[in-house]
Amino acid sequence: MADDLIALCEEVRHLEAEVAKGKQSRVNTSTNEPSGKKPEWEKGKGPDPKPGRPKGKKGRLGGKRNGAGNRPKKDLTADTYVHNELEQCPHCNTDLSHQMPVDTNTRVIEDIAPPAEKSVVTDETSDRKWCPTCKKIVSAASHLALDGSDIGLNAMVLMAWLWVVPALSLPNIVGYLSCFMRLTLSTSGTSKILIRLAKILLPVQEEILSDIRIGGKLWADETGWRVRGVTWWLWAFANESAAYYFAAPSRGSPVLFQIIGEVFLGVLITDGWGAYNLLPCLFRQTCMAHIFRKIRHLVGAHQN
Repeated sequence: MADDLIALCEEVRHLEAEVAKGKQSRVNTSTNEPSGKKPEWEKGKGPDPKPGRPKGKKGRLGGKRNGAGNRPKKDLTADTYVHNELEQCPHCNTDLSHQMPVDTNTRVIEDIAPPAEKSVVTDETSDRKWCPTCKKIVSAASHLALDGSDIGLNAMVLMAWLWVVPALSLPNIVGYLSCFMRLTLSTSGTSKILIRLAKILLPVQEEILSDIRIGGKLWADETGWRVRGVTWWLWAFANESAAYYFAAPSRGSPVLFQIIGEVFLGVLITDGWGAYNLLPCLFRQTCMAHIFRKIRHLVGAHQN
């Protein structure tokens, strides 16, 4: 009887260990998922209360509220002046043209220029002269466009900003420039311009890469990135002063060695993806979002 009881206790302990191992496995498979917008330490508290309209000093509808265009006043100088005459009552249409104004309302409106009616076309000429020192014909430099290009610098800078910051596709960039700037381009021509700008900015790219390699801290992460319908990976490396992005078809450690080098002499902060463990570094740190998530999942898995 005693032997049977001991065997039963051993079986129960074995089953409990298997259950705990299964819970731990489920936690580990989900803790390295991308973080949501809500901080991990604020999750699990239930839904946020429905935000109401902020109350001002004069009650629910009084005072200023965020999102209604209220901003600190700026010291602006007006470019144009507009006066709105009151010819008739806006409520009953009574003729008021014969009356003198009691007073006037004044405000300063800040806006942007309306869509262009046409692109700005400049007929540029440049002097060419014989240089007796260089023994050749030289030409005056242009400050409106790159050599051999018929698209101005302002348009090129705007294309680069639309491509990088709001991450518009080439067809959307072409559509935006055509609709609002009346500048007609093809996606192929836009692509060639961006490639040319990228080559010009190579020294800046190298400077950023050098900065992240010698920094004391380095945050690293990667996310899926579609290239011609194929899944690639967009790698991001950042410290306090710089950020470096690199698209690659691989999510493995060779990309790390290509970007960072054979060793990183600082603190490497990641989400726990296994490829980062192969890079020698001085210290390692898991990002706090994943630490909080793992703690929360462990507590939830073992509550019963």
